[in-house]
Amino acid sequence: MAGIYIHIPYCKSYCTYCDFYSQTNLSSVGRFAGALISEAKSRRDFFPDSDKVVRTLYLGGGTPSLMNPDDVGRLASALGQIFEFDLSAPDFEFTAEVNPDDILPGYAESLAAAGVNRVSMGVQSLYDEHLKWMNRRHTAVRAIDAYKSLREAGIGNISIDLIFGFRALTEPQWIEEIERIIELRPEHISAYQMSIEPGSKLGKDYRRGEYTPPDDDTSYREYEYLRKRLAEAGYDHYEISNFALPDFRSQHNSSYWEGVPYLGLGPAAHSYDGESRYENIENLGRYLNYFGGEKPADTGGINRRESLSERDRFNEFIMISLRKTDGADFERITSLFDQSLVERFRENLITVLKEGGVVSDGKGRIKIPPEKLFVSDGIIRDLFID
Repeated sequence: MAGIYIHIPYCKSYCTYCDFYSQTNLSSVGRFAGALISEAKSRRDFFPDSDKVVRTLYLGGGTPSLMNPDDVGRLASALGQIFEFDLSAPDFEFTAEVNPDDILPGYAESLAAAGVNRVSMGVQSLYDEHLKWMNRRHTAVRAIDAYKSLREAGIGNISIDLIFGFRALTEPQWIEEIERIIELRPEHISAYQMSIEPGSKLGKDYRRGEYTPPDDDTSYREYEYLRKRLAEAGYDHYEISNFALPDFRSQHNSSYWEGVPYLGLGPAAHSYDGESRYENIENLGRYLNYFGGEKPADTGGINRRESLSERDRFNEFIMISLRKTDGADFERITSLFDQSLVERFRENLITVLKEGGVVSDGKGRIKIPPEKLFVSDGIIRDLFID
């Protein structure tokens, strides 16, 4: 299957830790759906193979919940016509990221009416002092109320985002937070270690010496507690940062980790067709001007293509495969790539196996042991073909 990602580049305020492309001027939100539809028409041939049927649609950002649900429904319907998919199909996954502060009375119902059947909510923390430091708009109480509103609206697949590994978070707080989330029983939980992104406020604070991250041992203990406690609660740890109840893995994100082609629409969105990577310009004004017409001639001035060498594709495949807890299929690796690369990989693999960085399940799959997932980036780099 294939997927479509849509980047909604609007935020009411910037989070302390975030450097994703967005802007706080919301004056063009009402025009944005039309521009996206125009871009989609110009890229209707992105999935030329008949087996690349679109089965997932994902609204990310930015803050997609700043869009009017009627525009969300209009956009989804238009994309269904352009790419010939059925939003109402029982196996179709339509995800929208939301900020808890936007889930006001009636909004959740309108979102469901627009076809959204999965919601990813950026809770991040259940402590108001942490939310204020992160410059989040909502409070802990508001997050819980928003979750309940989504449930009452009939959304049966909710994912909650959490952040750990930042200086103010204490161990007792993290333990209590996880218990409160488990009590809510969302179908999916994503938990990310706080990263210091160069373009974020946190990155600037770090460079000025105004923020010191916790030591690695502290973050490791938080991650290990999360991993073990969610397993006890019945959650399947299927990717480094992602946990799901049975049958509720994110179909859209899983496609990324399987190397499946996907189309990205909107400024700063990325696409992958199996051979090359594409990146839209990070400029909302130019994007809206370009796609203001009904039929733009081409996307040359808006979209940049990066051709990937076979070595690049090999390394990317290893990286995304080993992010999954069920690892990589060695037989698939040998069938997809040139044997000279496979042999060089085999040499690296032997070394990493001896060091215990990865293990073999005896059935042709290699995976990173659960207790080493926290340091997986270094292990994966050791397997790359230089």
